Amino acid sequence: MKSRLYFNISFLLIINLLFQFSSRAQDVLSLEDCINIAMQNNSRYKNTQNRQEIAESQVLSAYSQILPKLSFGLGGSQQHLGSLTRFYNTAVYKYGEDGKPVADESGNPIVERYVKTLNETDPQIRNNFNMGLNFSQLIYDGGQWWNRLRTQNSNKEARIYETEISRLNTVTDVKRYYYELLKAQNQLIVLEESVQLALGQLNSSQTRYEIGDVIEIDVLRSKVNYNDQKIQFITQKNEVNIARADLNAIMGRHIYSPLIISEDSTINDVPVSLQEVFRFAERNNPSIKMVQKEIDRAYYSYKSAKGAFLPTLAANLSYSRFNPDMQLVYRDFNRNYSWTYGLSFSFPIFDGLKTKSDIQYGYYNLKIAEENFSDTERTVIKGAEQYYQYLKSNLDKIKLLKENLIAAEENVRLASELYNVGSGTLLETIDAQVSFTRSRILLVRAIYDAKISLAQLEGLLGVESIQDIR
Repeated sequence: MKSRLYFNISFLLIINLLFQFSSRAQDVLSLEDCINIAMQNNSRYKNTQNRQEIAESQVLSAYSQILPKLSFGLGGSQQHLGSLTRFYNTAVYKYGEDGKPVADESGNPIVERYVKTLNETDPQIRNNFNMGLNFSQLIYDGGQWWNRLRTQNSNKEARIYETEISRLNTVTDVKRYYYELLKAQNQLIVLEESVQLALGQLNSSQTRYEIGDVIEIDVLRSKVNYNDQKIQFITQKNEVNIARADLNAIMGRHIYSPLIISEDSTINDVPVSLQEVFRFAERNNPSIKMVQKEIDRAYYSYKSAKGAFLPTLAANLSYSRFNPDMQLVYRDFNRNYSWTYGLSFSFPIFDGLKTKSDIQYGYYNLKIAEENFSDTERTVIKGAEQYYQYLKSNLDKIKLLKENLIAAEENVRLASELYNVGSGTLLETIDAQVSFTRSRILLVRAIYDAKISLAQLEGLLGVESIQDIR
C-alpha cells in the first residue's frame, strides 16, 4: 500500500515538473525578447566583440615601441671542476765537466733531452653571483612608433563600428525572421480557413447532389477545390517550420526549440522623405564610418613603412654587480660593480628591398581602402533607396488590398447566395472563394513585407526606429 502511495506521489511530482517545464518552454516571446536573446547568444555578434577587444589590446602593444624598457635580473651559478691531470715536457740541459750548462754558438743552453713530468691539480668549486638593472629608451625612429600607434587606434575605432554593424545586422535579422514567421503563420491561418470554406462547399455540393439539386460535376469541382486548398495548407505548414527554425537559429537557439511569438501587424506611414534618408545614411551609417577608419589605418600604416628609411636613435643605461661571494653582491656598493651608458644611432643603407616592398604594400592597401569607401557609399545609398521604395510600395499596396479584400468578401457572399438559390454557378462561387483567399494572402504578405523593409531600412540607417531620424 505504501509503495503504491509513494508511486502516486512521485508520479504527480514528475507530471508537475514536466508541466512547469512545458509552460516555460511555451512562453510567448515579444520582438524585444527575441532581440535580447540574440544579443546574448548570437555567435557573429559575440565574435565582433572579441575582435574589438583584440584591437584594444593591440593599441597597448603599439605603445611598447616608445615606452622605456626597464629590467632587473638576479643570477647565481656554481662551477665544479674536477682534478686536472697534465703532462709537461721538461728540458734536461747538457752540462760540461765544469758543471756548467753547455751553450751553442748563439749562446743558448743546449737541450740534451726532454723528460715528461706529471702535474695534477686539486678539485675546485667556483661561485659566481650577479645582479643587474637595465634601462633603454627609443628616442627617434623616423616616426614609425607614432604612426603604428595611430594605425592601431584607427583599427580599434574601425572594430568599434564593426561591432555596431554586427549588432544592427543581428537586430535586423531578428526582426526579419520574426516578421517572416508571423507572415507564414498568418498565411497558414488564412489557408486553414480556406480549407474549411472549401470543405463546407464540398459538403453542400454533396448534399445537393444527393437530393438532385445539382449535377455530379459540381461535386467533383468542389472536391478538386478542397484538395487544392489542402495542398496549399500543407505547403504553408512547412514554410512555418522553416521560418521558426530561421528565427531560432539567429537567436542562437536549437532550431527545433519550442517558439511562440506575439502578434505585431501594426504599420504606419513613412514619416521622412527619401532625401532625408539619403542625408542621414551618409552621416550615420556605421559601414561608411568603419571604412573611413580603414582609410586612416591604411594611411598611417603607409607612413610607418616610409619611416623605415629614416635613422633610429636610442639611449641605454645599465648597472650590474658581481662577486664569487653572494653576500658581497648585496653590500659594499662602492665595490664589485660596473655601469655603462650610451647612445646608439643607426641609419639604414640596404635591407634587401624589404622597406621598398613594405611601402608599396602600404600604398596599395591605402588605394584599396579608398575604393572600398566609394563602393560602400554607393552600396549604402542604393540599399537606402531600395528599402525605402519597397516600404512605400508595400504601404501603397496595403491600402489597395484592403479595398480589394472588402470587395472580395462581398463577392463571396453574393456568389454563394446566387448559387444556393440556383441563379449562379459553382465555378463562380469557387472563383470568388479563391479570389477572397488570395486577397487575404496578399494583404498579409504586404503588411509583413512592409515591416521587413522598414526593419532593413532602420538597420541600414543605424537607428532603432525610423522616428529617430527627426
